[in-house]
Amino acid sequence: MSNLLDIYQNIISTLKSEHKISWAKNMQAEKLAVSSKKINLTDLQQTLNDFAPTQGWYQTLDNLFQLKPNQTAIKINLNDPINCGEFINAKGQSLHLRAQGSQLIATTYYPDQGDTLFSAKYSQLIQSQGTPNGQKAIYKLYWDINNTNQPKYSRFLKIQTENK
Repeated sequence: MSNLLDIYQNIISTLKSEHKISWAKNMQAEKLAVSSKKINLTDLQQTLNDFAPTQGWYQTLDNLFQLKPNQTAIKINLNDPINCGEFINAKGQSLHLRAQGSQLIATTYYPDQGDTLFSAKYSQLIQSQGTPNGQKAIYKLYWDINNTNQPKYSRFLKIQTENK
């Protein structure tokens, strides 16, 4: 596997130096374990309390919310349930929530554990009403070493404000 990674790094380095591929990401081999479970909306508050997010965002039918710096708790409103959300905690674990009927799929990503995958960071400019200009959501993409056609996972890392 490291030979394949070395070959990839050499190709990307050459393409970048020739300015043929400006968007190329630096890949590395990294371990990641993933666990998913269905939870009821009534269990969501306890799930978030147990996870203890330090940063993240979530969306309801009516609004998009971003955790504020040093916000230690999220108060869930069952009258405006979460459709989706992504969080990270102090351990570097990520929690992604996705609505599925009257339940949510809660997927937790555990870095430095599990299977070895290729990974690369990328960022997405946040363009939502009420969010500060210049904020980017930083993610890490993971590819299966046996199938690199498309990413297997996308894991939320942080929200970063760009210096201007």
